[in-house]
Amino acid sequence: MIKHLPLLGHRMTRIFPILLFIGLAWGQNQYEVKHIIEQGGVYKKKFSDEVVNGEVFQMFGDMKVPLGKIKQGKKEGVWIVWNEDGTKKMQTNYSKGKMFGVRIAFDKNGKKEIESNITDSLNYSAIRYFQDGSIMTNGRVVNGIPYEGTFYTIKKASVDLRKDLIDYRKTVSTYNDGKLIKIEWFEDSDLNNKKIIKVDDCLKTDDCLTENEKKLKNTISTKPELVWESGFLGLNYFTKKYRGTTEVFLQLNNTGSYPYKSVWLRIDFYREGNLIYDERVQFMHLKASSQVLEKIELLDEFDKIDVELLKFTDG
Repeated sequence: MIKHLPLLGHRMTRIFPILLFIGLAWGQNQYEVKHIIEQGGVYKKKFSDEVVNGEVFQMFGDMKVPLGKIKQGKKEGVWIVWNEDGTKKMQTNYSKGKMFGVRIAFDKNGKKEIESNITDSLNYSAIRYFQDGSIMTNGRVVNGIPYEGTFYTIKKASVDLRKDLIDYRKTVSTYNDGKLIKIEWFEDSDLNNKKIIKVDDCLKTDDCLTENEKKLKNTISTKPELVWESGFLGLNYFTKKYRGTTEVFLQLNNTGSYPYKSVWLRIDFYREGNLIYDERVQFMHLKASSQVLEKIELLDEFDKIDVELLKFTDG
C-alpha cells in the first residue's frame, strides 16, 4: 500500500495545476461588453472567432463596472443591468446561457418591482410589488399561459366604466388551474392605485369575454339547407343569430363544368305568409365545380325563402 502512494501523489500534482490553470484563465479574461457579440446563441469577441470565456464589464465614464460572467460563450451566474446613475435596474441568474432561477427588477428607488423564479421562458412565477413593498400580484405561468394566482395588465375600460375613447385602466386577473376566475378593475392606469371599482365574475357571467368571444359563445347557428335548384346551380342557406340580428349566409353551388362570371338571384323572405324583405344578390366568379358565399343581415325573423334566377353572365 505504501509503495503506491508516491504514484498517486504524482498523478494528483499533474491534474491539479491543469484544473487550476483552467479556472484562473476563465476568471482572468475580461471583455468590454461593446466588444463582444452574440452569434447563434454563443458570445464571441468581435472581429475574431474567439469564444468569450471570462468576465464582462461596461464602462460608465472612467468606471469599469462588472456585468457578469460568460463561460464557453454562454452567460453563467448572476448578471446585472445598471442604470446610468449607478443604481441597479435588473439582476438575472443564468445557467448555460438561459435565464434560470431568480430574476429581480428594481424601481428607481432601488426597491423590488418584480421578482421572478424562472424554470424556462414558458414556465415561471412572478411577484409584482407596490411601491410600499406590499404584493400587487403573485402568479404562476405554465407553458406560456397564466395558470395560478394573479396577473396585472392595462386594458381599455369597459363600456360601463369608460370616460372617453382612450380610457385605459389597471386590471388584476385571477386564475385557478388555468381558468380565469375574475377581473378586478381599478379607477385609473396607475400601477400603485389600490382602489377597486368593479369586479367581473368570469365563471357566472360573460363580463370577462371580448365582444368577439361573447358573439362566438352566444351565437345560435343553423345547419345549411337547400332552398333552390336550377340545372347545375343550387342555393343553400344557413343563419347565425346574435343579439336580435340574423346573419343569413347564402351559398351558391355550381356542380357543372361551366363557369359563370356572375349570377343574379332575387331572394324573398317571408314570415307567416307575409313578405318582410327582398334582396337582389349578385354572386361573382362562380367557377366550375365550386361555390360562392354571400351574406346579408336581417333584423326580423323569417320562416320561408323564395328564390328566383334573374340573370347570369358567362365566365
